[in-house]
Amino acid sequence: DIEVGPAPFGLASGNGAVWVSLIGTPEDTTIMRIDKQTLEVSEVYVGVNPGPIDVTGGAVWVNSYDDELVRLDPSTLEVALVDFGDARLRSHAAGPDGIWAIASPSGGGQNDRVLFQVSPSGEAEEIGEAPVATTAITVDGDQLWFGTSEGFVVLFEPA
Repeated sequence: DIEVGPAPFGLASGNGAVWVSLIGTPEDTTIMRIDKQTLEVSEVYVGVNPGPIDVTGGAVWVNSYDDELVRLDPSTLEVALVDFGDARLRSHAAGPDGIWAIASPSGGGQNDRVLFQVSPSGEAEEIGEAPVATTAITVDGDQLWFGTSEGFVVLFEPA
């Protein structure tokens, strides 16, 4: 057993480590890193209140409870906030070449959603509209699956 702190919430494995976000207070701005070789635990600053976490494209991605996405370089531990313009992050999923993200556009309706593709370097490109009321996303190869608050799952295959 490896003690990391109260209530691990998000887990992701990659780049020689297991990365852990913890359920804590809104002031928490760190995640935990477990070295797979030594099992040594260290605290890593990410600058946001961490939630779900993924590893892909040579980076660690942390979705915050403040509707933000952070890219962490696992070698240097440098963090960078992904810029979605005026849109607010709602959900993200890891694909083989980066992150797919769903965001609410500024000035849009309550259920309007925009789809972004985020490169391994952290650059967000708006792809277009996502299904209305999207609450969740997952990636399977070239397919994106969206869950909506209206009780549907929608398949999307980007060009």
